[in-house]
Amino acid sequence: MHHADGLPQPQLGWAILTIAIGLIMAVMDGAIANVALPTIARDLHASPAFSIWIVNGYQLAITISLLPLASLGEIVGYRRVYIAGLALFTLASLFCVLAHTLTLLTIARILQGFGAAGIMSVNMALVRHIYPRARLGRGIGINAMVVAV
Repeated sequence: MHHADGLPQPQLGWAILTIAIGLIMAVMDGAIANVALPTIARDLHASPAFSIWIVNGYQLAITISLLPLASLGEIVGYRRVYIAGLALFTLASLFCVLAHTLTLLTIARILQGFGAAGIMSVNMALVRHIYPRARLGRGIGINAMVVAV
């Protein structure tokens, strides 16, 4: 449901919470694997050189798909790209849990990266549509705070 100047309460609160949760997952997942890398490599009996692809695959997937997905959001709608990204991210997270080899985990992380890019590529556009023009600065500030924290 799109309103000319933002969403009314309580829809505004729920919408920004939804965006914030997706953004928290996408950003945290990029950093959390770095901390767990030694344990993952040991548990999957992998070399440290190959295990770095768990992080690299995620980062590369985000990097190469942010702009195309933002453009796709302009064409098919920001909400659709966000929901598809969130669904892919969630499904890929399940594949990460089920992965029993480093290769499968790396593939799942790459898929997660594409999902995260779907979330991140349109989140500011969604904020722009959710908040009324007079309070847009607050929405951008909340979004920035979520990423920073």
